[in-house]
Amino acid sequence: MTDETPSLSRQMFQTALKLSAFVVIAVTLLTAVWLLTAGPIKKAEKQALIKTLQQVMPADHYDNDLLTDTFTYTPPDHMNTDQPLTVYRARKNNEPAGLVIKTVTQRAYNPNMHILIGVDVNGQILGVRVIKHAETPGLGDKIDPEKSDWITEFNGKHLGAPPIDQWTVKKHGGAFDQFTGATITPKAVVETVRDVLKLIKSQGDALYE
Repeated sequence: MTDETPSLSRQMFQTALKLSAFVVIAVTLLTAVWLLTAGPIKKAEKQALIKTLQQVMPADHYDNDLLTDTFTYTPPDHMNTDQPLTVYRARKNNEPAGLVIKTVTQRAYNPNMHILIGVDVNGQILGVRVIKHAETPGLGDKIDPEKSDWITEFNGKHLGAPPIDQWTVKKHGGAFDQFTGATITPKAVVETVRDVLKLIKSQGDALYE
């Protein structure tokens, strides 16, 4: 028994050393992979975000960096969301050129629909995109430009065209089409865009400061 005890202890020690070495090698490899991929991943994410922003704020409308000229804004009560807005400021030759506002609305059939609205300096819509949603496939998902061109109805519109009381779907007396079998989803998008336009109109130049 005396001879076996040191042998057993030695085996346990050697096993512990091997496990420790394995852990160190694994951590080192994982760290190396992260260091090698973190930069490219971050760059790809940045490029993807820029591409998305340019769907609602065309590149020829600005010459600044939208991703650095941005801030968060606490939404007013009329916007029916408790999540802060993200405001991207477009400038050209150091002059205000437009705004892109990302908001999250709880009005949709499924909550937390993420919407981007791009508006020029005169309050005219340059583009609208729903960038994240959980609406019903085949019904509410017609907000996606890949499924329907409905979302392009907003291009060129502003609070006066149509009049503010018509910023809802036709079923509710508005100027915008609804989807066959689905009213809640398009209504949510239209009214959220309307509320963003109201915010921009009320805040004016303050959003560029």
